[in-house]
Amino acid sequence: RRSSQRKLIQNQQQRLRSPQCSLDKPLDNHLDMQYRQVYCHGTAPTAINSHSVTIEAEDLNLSNYQLESNNAASGNQLITLLNSGSTQGIASAQFTGASGTYDVEITYFDENDGQGQLLVDIAGNQSNLSLDQNLGSGGVSSNNRVTTKIFSAVQINNGETLLIAGTANAGEWARVDKIEFIPVARSEEHT
Repeated sequence: RRSSQRKLIQNQQQRLRSPQCSLDKPLDNHLDMQYRQVYCHGTAPTAINSHSVTIEAEDLNLSNYQLESNNAASGNQLITLLNSGSTQGIASAQFTGASGTYDVEITYFDENDGQGQLLVDIAGNQSNLSLDQNLGSGGVSSNNRVTTKIFSAVQINNGETLLIAGTANAGEWARVDKIEFIPVARSEEHT
């Protein structure tokens, strides 16, 4: 299972390295920037405040993942493998926030009717999550919406690749809501 996830990640990384997505290619105008954001990695992240950056899962570039509307999700949308025809999917983007040190949190739905997996890779840092808690629902609800810190004080540069590889199991559809980057103050990094 992990080898097929790694292969999906490698294929997506190659696509993001294509000439159309190169950060070395100069931007001629605002339309070039918009094209790169949409073609290469979906919509640019939305700032929650002047310090943190949130990327909604529905704004990521999706492979096998599908959009699902639900008011339990931020922005009333999430990504899912339900009805995708596949048990594995990739969601990817290039980080467009300021280079710096961040804590990273992911919000997902942990259903009680399977044991899905999420592999998150940001700039070569990886976190594996098992979706195996029994939070009382086999679907999407506020009761099984989980936010967890996956990285602490990790250096992330503008343009770094963000990949989420999901694996569904039984009725657990590896649903993801958002990922948040919270800057770490210099004083916090050394405590």
